[in-house]
Amino acid sequence: MSMNTIIVIVIGVVLLSLGLVFVRSIFSGVSEISQGAFEEAQSALGGLGQIDSLLTISPLNIKISQSADKGIGVVVFNTLETPLKYHLEATPGDKDLNCVFSVKGGMNAKTDEKTLASGGKNEYILLVKENGGSLRTTSCYIEVIGDTGGEENTGSVIVRVE
Repeated sequence: MSMNTIIVIVIGVVLLSLGLVFVRSIFSGVSEISQGAFEEAQSALGGLGQIDSLLTISPLNIKISQSADKGIGVVVFNTLETPLKYHLEATPGDKDLNCVFSVKGGMNAKTDEKTLASGGKNEYILLVKENGGSLRTTSCYIEVIGDTGGEENTGSVIVRVE
């Protein structure tokens, strides 16, 4: 092999190593931030008292920094006398906001379809992630999709980006 070939190979290995370290540092930072948001949401869910409506969201208003995330507690309670087959959908108020549920296999704006017995409840964590947009007030809209018996099936979280 010539000297040029050896130099090109060494430079390639160094660049590959630097790239892998960079990607690893990005993903480890994201998981640490999200862990704090999950703990906030679990705390909000634990602080809820008696739940008597189909959709309960806690807290309803949050302040978030640019490029930060927060966890929100969401509870679905079946007030019907029959089982409720449903799923949840979250929609961000603008393009610089992500609203996703923690579900099996990662994060998604929709939950898996579930059947909830009469009087039963399921708890979810909604992760609100700001993606570096401007200072503003926006929201995440949450909807219970299913036969809700005419009960109010939508709610929202007001998000103030500061």
